[in-house]
Amino acid sequence: MKLHSSTSEKTIVIRPDPKLGQPGQLAHKIFIALIKKHSDYGRPIRQEVSFTKRELGRLIGRKEWGGRDSEQLSRALHEIHYTFINAHFKKSDGRHVEHSFNIFPEIFLERREFASDPIEACTITLAEPIIASLQDEHCGVAAAS
Repeated sequence: MKLHSSTSEKTIVIRPDPKLGQPGQLAHKIFIALIKKHSDYGRPIRQEVSFTKRELGRLIGRKEWGGRDSEQLSRALHEIHYTFINAHFKKSDGRHVEHSFNIFPEIFLERREFASDPIEACTITLAEPIIASLQDEHCGVAAAS
């Protein structure tokens, strides 16, 4: 998927994982919940966002939380984790820059005892270009570099 492809000064390519495909509806809900919680933190801007299972379930509209929900959560997080952003743009000094990154460089999932147990909590790390852009009070990737 290309954004701003008609502008020669800026091109953003979003490349989903070939196996997982484009992030689905649950991934979108999780991403919105994460951005909401991140904005609630205020300043200074944090790089990590943490959720308990109850908190995340509430934010994405789940009333109960079990093994199937954990599997769906894990898949949705990985759909975002394995999606790459490739931005091409000109900086203010005229240099052309290419910046490639994934939105969630790290995902940390906690379960009680076994890998098959439901997820109890998770911590997501946001990409440095996103954090830098938020610190600069910009909304674009170009501000991060």
